[in-house]
Amino acid sequence: MKALIFIVLVVLFGCEMNTKKPINLRQKEKNELKTAPQQSTAPSAVSLNNEKPASNYRFVTLFDAQIGWGYDIYLNDVLKIHQPHIPVVQGIQGFKSAFDAELVAKKVIEKLDAGIMPPTLSEQEIRELDVIN
Repeated sequence: MKALIFIVLVVLFGCEMNTKKPINLRQKEKNELKTAPQQSTAPSAVSLNNEKPASNYRFVTLFDAQIGWGYDIYLNDVLKIHQPHIPVVQGIQGFKSAFDAELVAKKVIEKLDAGIMPPTLSEQEIRELDVIN
């Protein structure tokens, strides 16, 4: 009986102590997105509070077992950009995670929404997104 009480106390106090561990949000998001391809669609409603209006562009992350992660960008359900690997990186190297592909796809959509054509990203912009070293 004493052993059972001891085990219960250890479990209760052990669980309580783990709740104070700091969380690395970027790592948590990366881990959640590694499991399956993700899709993001922009809402069609007009934004309030002086926020910029929703984009007509959307992206879908892709996974290729030989290359890694990539993305497609659509305008009104028409494929506009197919990017199966990291732009500006020499060779064919996919993104390490869906999260990294999503970051770059969102940056490209920002440029498209701003009317920048072609929506080319520089190596510095990719580094600032922390996708490459």
